[in-house]
Amino acid sequence: MDIEIPDMLFQHLVENAVQHGSQLESNMNIIRLTISKDSHHLNIKLTNNVATNNIPKVFGLGLTNAHKRLMKMYPNFTLMAKPLPGKLFETIVAITLGDGDA
Repeated sequence: MDIEIPDMLFQHLVENAVQHGSQLESNMNIIRLTISKDSHHLNIKLTNNVATNNIPKVFGLGLTNAHKRLMKMYPNFTLMAKPLPGKLFETIVAITLGDGDA
């Protein structure tokens, strides 16, 4: 895809997933990163395992840094993080693409 993204954005997202997965009772922290594009958005979704006693309630340092980088490059984006059933955690970034990016 011919779309610029902030330097180190993926590092912050993956680092966050690894950090929270390191609290698991086992060494099975499966991380799934998917990137897709539709006519209006670049969609990034990262899903990882998380220990039940370590579900974040607010953005930590990694997601806060990702948010700051996104704010510098894009006027319209969404960054969400939420727990899912089955001891999973999902981070979603949706960047609204302009006419020159689609």
